[in-house]
Amino acid sequence: EFSDILLRFCNTFYNGGNIDKWTEGCIFPFPKKDDLDLTKNYRGITIIAIASKIYNSPEIVEILRNQNGFRKIDHLSDKY
Repeated sequence: EFSDILLRFCNTFYNGGNIDKWTEGCIFPFPKKDDLDLTKNYRGITIIAIASKIYNSPEIVEILRNQNGFRKIDHLSDKY
């Protein structure tokens, strides 16, 4: 039975798929400073599966590499 689960898991990745549960997250209110009775003093954070973060991290690295807004400032010192 475990080998069947592992086979489906590997086939999902091989075919470029994603595990449905990995795309779901839970939003939790995270308190800021000040009066905690006011809803404006909370911000929502989303908790997702760690495996999803690891699986998608190569995509994030590639996106950040191609975004000018996320470049290090080192490239500016060469020009000026």
